[in-house]
Amino acid sequence: MDLGEINDEFAYPMKTIFQLSNYIGKKIVNIYEYKIKSVENGCIGTYFECDVGGFSILEENGCLSIVNGLYDGFKEEVFLYEIDKFNS
Repeated sequence: MDLGEINDEFAYPMKTIFQLSNYIGKKIVNIYEYKIKSVENGCIGTYFECDVGGFSILEENGCLSIVNGLYDGFKEEVFLYEIDKFNS
């Protein structure tokens, strides 16, 4: 369907993100938050573990970044906190 044919407030183009192309159709097995060690509500990103590896979605200065694998370039001390586990 062409974008001009959609008549609702949620119409926006969808594109494949190159960094995530290896994960299309793959199973997500765990989801983790990147948490700042000294801050109680210090989540600065999410790591999605798939059955073929994983990817990170990070927030820095109001912008989102996508990184293949785990990210280790934080300025603060950060740890991974498991927020969901998929058993099926």
